[in-house]
Amino acid sequence: MLSALITILGGSSSPQKGEATGMVLSHAGTSSPMGAGADSCRICHQGGSFDLAAESDLNCFRCHRDTQTKALKAYKHTEVIHDKYPTVSCEGCHKLHKAEGSALLSQDESALCRGCHPEDGASNTHPVVDMESGKGQIITGGDGRPLTCASHCHDVHGTDYKYMCRLEPGRELCISCHKDFGK
Repeated sequence: MLSALITILGGSSSPQKGEATGMVLSHAGTSSPMGAGADSCRICHQGGSFDLAAESDLNCFRCHRDTQTKALKAYKHTEVIHDKYPTVSCEGCHKLHKAEGSALLSQDESALCRGCHPEDGASNTHPVVDMESGKGQIITGGDGRPLTCASHCHDVHGTDYKYMCRLEPGRELCISCHKDFGK
């Protein structure tokens, strides 16, 4: 029964054969985030019900405890989270089923940021007005990765700093990439 249900939902009951489709693909190439095959669906989906749209008992922090600890830090900054974005949830950015990439994002990272911060993305405080294109070029950080809101400056899961910056906003944050200017 469980096997048939997973197949109907687009997954695979035989992950060892690499047949998983339509479900979480990036954690371990199987039909579940835990990489243990169909039986591990029960970790998130309690009981016999697999109504994904109505799933109300989903607790991401059951496995992602480190993210929970960081996320609680974000709530120190009530003016940022509670007033402006009271309904922020894991599912707003992450999709457990049919998502791509290791972070299971529902769309590209910059598009996710602009979804809630359209004004900020249009004119941010970085000297380059459009961080994504920079006069037709993709701007990369010192590590060669494309520069996005969360790749180098902000940690969307929470930090001890204002605006969820990875470091104290200002000089320290800037010289984390612009090392030549820190001398």
